[in-house]
Order: sequence, then C-alpha cells, then structure tokens
Amino acid sequence: MINLETAIIEYRSEYYIEDILEHFLKQFSNRYKYKVWMMMRRKDGVISDYELIWEGRVRD
Repeated sequence: MINLETAIIEYRSEYYIEDILEHFLKQFSNRYKYKVWMMMRRKDGVISDYELIWEGRVRD
C-alpha cells in the first residue's frame, strides 16, 4: 500500500486516481499472482518494488 500511496502523491497531477489505482492493481496482480513472499525483504536488500512496478510503466 505504500507503493500505491507514493504513486498517488507523485502522479495525481498527471492522472486520474482511478487510472493510477487500475494500473497499480494490474501491475501488482501480474507481478505477484503466484508469489506468497511478495512483502518479504529481498536478498539484495530492496524492500519496496515501487521502482520496478511504476517507473517506466505508468506512462505506457
């Protein structure tokens, strides 16, 4: 939910909140559909996948 909150804050002037939410839900479900460990710390130390989900994709 932190990723969604961050995206709403960053992109609310460019996009409707409904579009941001739809994009987030689509990307989140595609990325984590079969994974149960999605909120665990990764071995490379990255906790948040915000950059992976949003940057470069929200403008597609």
